[in-house]
Amino acid sequence: MAQQVQVEKHSKTPLAYPEFRDGAITFTFGTTKTYKADIFLKDASLIYKSGGKTLKASLAQVRSVTFGTDSFIPTGGRLGRVIAAKDSVTLTDVTTIDMARIEKDVETGKNSSFLDMPEFNVFIDTNSDYWGRDDSYIPLKTEYFFVIKGEAVPATEKVIKQRIRPDKKKDFNELMKNRFWSWKDAGSLKQLLEYF
Repeated sequence: MAQQVQVEKHSKTPLAYPEFRDGAITFTFGTTKTYKADIFLKDASLIYKSGGKTLKASLAQVRSVTFGTDSFIPTGGRLGRVIAAKDSVTLTDVTTIDMARIEKDVETGKNSSFLDMPEFNVFIDTNSDYWGRDDSYIPLKTEYFFVIKGEAVPATEKVIKQRIRPDKKKDFNELMKNRFWSWKDAGSLKQLLEYF
């Protein structure tokens, strides 16, 4: 298996975009409305502005969200960015705040200016100077999924191997021998869309 260089992703804010932007939200009942919206990275949820308030959308009623050229679909209760699709299978990536990394940083005294209170769904910065500092960051993690007929399936060998079509199992096994192929690379994972 290929060893991919892992680039540490981070953000200066807990949102996917620096400010709320027009998001075309298509609902499961077919209508599309545009709201000022963003993605809250703590749980990859859709937040939007309506009537002067910021609200969290129920993804059960959302089919897709488009911000400019970026499209997102519900992926296991979170929003996943669409990377590629074929027939009823869509490859997505879900980016969230790496809470384990933050906890580790707090233990070591690095980057400890956050307060997380999950029981109240609160994640805040406790250092008012934090956002202006050049060395500040919120660590992020990205997970890949195949959304198959609405079901989010983690892009891991153990799980995906069970979903491969019988006529593609031999090809799949050969692909797994390719040292340049990786489960942590979107380009590699796109090849699997042909195997379902």
